[in-house]
Amino acid sequence: MMTQHIPRLVLAGTGSGCGKTTLTCAILQALTNRGLKACAFKCGPDYIDPMFHSRIIGAKSANLDLFFFDQDTLRFLLAKNAAGCDVSIIEGVMGYYDGIGMADSRGSTCAVAQAVESPAVLVVNARGASLSVLAAVHGFLTFQPHLRRYSQSMLAGRLSAAGTGHRRAVRGTRPPAWLFAAPAGLRA
Repeated sequence: MMTQHIPRLVLAGTGSGCGKTTLTCAILQALTNRGLKACAFKCGPDYIDPMFHSRIIGAKSANLDLFFFDQDTLRFLLAKNAAGCDVSIIEGVMGYYDGIGMADSRGSTCAVAQAVESPAVLVVNARGASLSVLAAVHGFLTFQPHLRRYSQSMLAGRLSAAGTGHRRAVRGTRPPAWLFAAPAGLRA
């Protein structure tokens, strides 16, 4: 159990390529622009995305990987690297439930969020879809209901410029809480 209070948020995704890195970098930049000291983490052994994080925050981004570390070590690494920071942003790996194997979520973003007791926001690629986005989100929210407290908010990414009706439809649904609709041209 985490005993130290570390403001943190996990950005999880529906899968690879959904916009996690772009939105993570946008959030890190927004926090930095507001004068907050942010620290960044990446779930899994990835080294490329942490280089993007580091460039924005001007400090090293760390990895949180349940394949290599047990939960206690993961919590220690979060606390150590977040010391002196105002907020920690943790970018997920692949899809929220995607882990080491196909049969369970060991090593997944979901498992990391549980281990560090962090809320998660699901990043959804809305490109080329409308109502289907809501069906996909419903699936994420009902797949493992006991984990619902870790993912109750969503970010819709890659909405077309003409998609104002789409944005209204997505934002008008409850649950989950839709936090942001990112335009299709947003780049890391």
